[in-house]
Amino acid sequence: MRELRVATIVLCACILAACGSPSDSIKFAAPKKFGEPKSMFGMMQIWTTPNEREVVMLMKLPVAADPKHALQGSTFKDAQLKKQQSIKICGNQPASYISLLKPQQHQQLDAIMTVAGGSTYMAMYGYPVGSKPDPQAESAIRNLCAK
Repeated sequence: MRELRVATIVLCACILAACGSPSDSIKFAAPKKFGEPKSMFGMMQIWTTPNEREVVMLMKLPVAADPKHALQGSTFKDAQLKKQQSIKICGNQPASYISLLKPQQHQQLDAIMTVAGGSTYMAMYGYPVGSKPDPQAESAIRNLCAK
């Protein structure tokens, strides 16, 4: 019984530690057309357009990961890597740009991954293949600037 109480306390502490927003330590804002974000466990926010054809996502990992190795062991299932390159954002902040094609879902994904304040952030913009990407969404995912 004592072990169950200890496990419950530890679980509650872990859940409470995940409260908050992944954007607490960075300056990030999705374009207004994407509406209000849906939050998941304090580590991810998702914005969608009213027709749900486009999506912006922000994810935070509580550890620093090397953006150059963003796709090694990746869970981007059934995705084809179109482009990956090192870039600078927010002045001189190192980041990785990743462009993926998910043909089965007819979805193009553009992502920026960077490390700020000891955490790894990834912002992604998904839109239908063959459509023109939204310039505001493309700009938003490049705005993972540390506060």
